[in-house]
Amino acid sequence: MVKITPEERGAIDTEHGWVWPDRLGLGLPMITAGPTPPSLNRDAMDAAVQYVTYGYVKVLDLGKPEDMTTYQRVANMVASGYADIAVEDRHLVPERNTWLVLLRWYEKYATIPGY
Repeated sequence: MVKITPEERGAIDTEHGWVWPDRLGLGLPMITAGPTPPSLNRDAMDAAVQYVTYGYVKVLDLGKPEDMTTYQRVANMVASGYADIAVEDRHLVPERNTWLVLLRWYEKYATIPGY
């Protein structure tokens, strides 16, 4: 038997738990406490699922690769319906040839308590 790691299945370990892509048809990525997705039938999952939102505020320097990656990730989540931007304030900094962006966004997830 080949053991597949959570990363190979698409899960990412975050500050809130393991995040799984929306392969279960819940409409949002799912957060679990551990590195395995829930093994519930569809009716039990539908009855147990709850929705959570996490808010973030960050000043991004788009000249820094890690900040540009964050900006692109948030943009992709918004395009997929998994996040909303509440504030986006952009300022060109010509002497540094970069943009600074104040970004406040909310990421939406499905979760099942106890999993």
